[in-house]
Amino acid sequence: MAPQQFQLVMKSGPTPGKIFDLDKDEVTIGRDINNDVVVNDAEVSRRHARITSQKGSLVIEDLGSTNGTYINNIRLSGPRMLRSGETITLGENVSLNFKLLQLEPEDVVVSETQPEIEAPSQPPAIFPSEEFTQPEAHQQPPSYASRIPPSLVEPPAQPKRRSNTWLFIGCLGLIAVLCIAVLVAAFYIDQRDIWCEVLPFLPGCID
Repeated sequence: MAPQQFQLVMKSGPTPGKIFDLDKDEVTIGRDINNDVVVNDAEVSRRHARITSQKGSLVIEDLGSTNGTYINNIRLSGPRMLRSGETITLGENVSLNFKLLQLEPEDVVVSETQPEIEAPSQPPAIFPSEEFTQPEAHQQPPSYASRIPPSLVEPPAQPKRRSNTWLFIGCLGLIAVLCIAVLVAAFYIDQRDIWCEVLPFLPGCID
């Protein structure tokens, strides 16, 4: 928290413009020289008022003065907390302006001597993995197929191998046809009794 400083600035009275720093927990105001704030005016009592620090704020109270103590032209009847900018009037001739000064962060004076920052002797090395490669303009967007889970992607169709079963069946069919043809031919030849004409080399056909 920024430090606070309280002041009283005399607006009217014996020494207008004089500043009184309120840097004690208890400050007395009056005509007597033993007060912290001495105001040499006939309207001011010897011990006129008192300002005390309470929990970071200042509270003013009248000490039974003859001509009274006023805050913003309202006479005090008991202790009252002071607010910055208020006017304290003692009697009829003396008025003091109460100020609260608070040091803001921008008011802090920073040393002009700044530590020198040593520049690196050479720029840090960039490993190939850290390099950024900008995609080319003609580069095609990634295929959506690459985003499909492998379990849902059908494997490429494998070329079908020709089964030997069909070849075997074909051979059997051809043999069956040949057998039927032979049987039909044999039946025909037997009915016509032309075995010697068809097969002259059979036994019994040679003279």
